[in-house]
Amino acid sequence: MCGIAIAADTPPQTAIPRSEIKRQLHGMWVNGVYGCDVLNYYLFDYTDQHPESVRFLGGDDVATVDGFVEYLASKSPIIVKDEDGNKACLVFFHGAVLTPWGQEIVFLVDRKKDGYLSAFGERASVNEYLDPWKKGGFKYSKAVGITLKSRPDFIQAHERLLVPLNDEDYNRLKDTVLKRK
Repeated sequence: MCGIAIAADTPPQTAIPRSEIKRQLHGMWVNGVYGCDVLNYYLFDYTDQHPESVRFLGGDDVATVDGFVEYLASKSPIIVKDEDGNKACLVFFHGAVLTPWGQEIVFLVDRKKDGYLSAFGERASVNEYLDPWKKGGFKYSKAVGITLKSRPDFIQAHERLLVPLNDEDYNRLKDTVLKRK
């Protein structure tokens, strides 16, 4: 089983990805609702219930969400999978959520409602289109996302590091995602 909460003052051991497992780790980040993206569903749900908990850290969409990590810990273990079904757990350490390879996951909440999320110099559409407004009939009232402070070497420069979720996709998939184990 996964070791989830780490209470010691020493940071958890981080995985140094070997080349043969980099594909698995890549899949755990980008694998739709079974990868780290599952955090978006919890983030969306939590910020709907506790909108006052969101605090922005700067001019982009990076946010701290008071009480959210504790809420996630109550849902643990949070298991993520790649497209081949390989599993790993997210780690909770000193108020942060870490990927299976040891990077801190950063939470985003759309503050401009312009169809994009931005963080650390990256800007990404809140849907699958490069220009979100090109999707016929697209409208949204809320979007959240996750990202990392730095790009792991197994995620190429042309690939999206910022993973968004808008209310249309949340409503379509929430029952499936939030009830899985």
